[in-house]
Amino acid sequence: LWLEKHQKQLSGVGLLIDDDIAAIIIAGEAPISYKLFVSYLGLLLLNRLNKLLSVVWVSTPKLGAILSSAGCKTELLKPLPPSPETVSRALDKLDFPAQVDDSDESLRIVYHATVTHYEGHKFLRPVMESVLTRHPNVSFEVFGRGKSKRLWMTSNINTKQLEYKAILPWNKYLDYCRENPADIALAPLFNSDVDNARSDTKRIDIARLGAAAVFSEGSIYARCRQMDEFLLPNHPPLWEKSIEELVIDAAVRHKHAEATRKSVLQMRDNAQSEFPGITHSCR
Repeated sequence: LWLEKHQKQLSGVGLLIDDDIAAIIIAGEAPISYKLFVSYLGLLLLNRLNKLLSVVWVSTPKLGAILSSAGCKTELLKPLPPSPETVSRALDKLDFPAQVDDSDESLRIVYHATVTHYEGHKFLRPVMESVLTRHPNVSFEVFGRGKSKRLWMTSNINTKQLEYKAILPWNKYLDYCRENPADIALAPLFNSDVDNARSDTKRIDIARLGAAAVFSEGSIYARCRQMDEFLLPNHPPLWEKSIEELVIDAAVRHKHAEATRKSVLQMRDNAQSEFPGITHSCR
């Protein structure tokens, strides 16, 4: 490892963990190929890395409790969104008229998922089948692979309204979001070991898109919740109703997009200005 060769030149080595790795491997919905990949990184390499670590950071208190129960001492490192100027520019790029004629305005809804979000795909399929049937002016973009792709390819959605994309590497995904703003973004979560340990960083992606959001209710997205945000039980009719409210009224979309932008600014205010365990500013 590079770290082994240069350890004496470093003031410390920190490892950030932002997923419940054991839950992904044991109980998660990810494909076996991904579980093997995570097992290699999270178990084999971690054993080698352990002796070099000065600190282990976790993104949520839940993750800290999980690792502490396994005898691992951790420090909480809350997600730090980009600068306020970056978040604001995402909204400044978009044009929000006071009211939209639903029959004429072309809108884009997105669900940007990873291989660990198959439950989200299953939940959203009937919701989006219903919404897109009633609103032919709306297109739906979904990220995923494997069985999630088969799920959408066999749906009753008009192929002209559905765009399925392969999951992108992080740097390419970042560029993609900056260059391809969306109108509405969907962020369902579920009561599972994997989801319960997540942070609310999906808010940052949605703010970068300049989109209005629909979130699942619960402690994850309640952390920095703003008044004008949809945090809903995972009940399909409620999601259909809220998505349609955003589809037909641009003023409502703008209000919700602005609320998510404010929530990301609150996330930044709540984040630490130092890396716990290593004295170095991260702002």
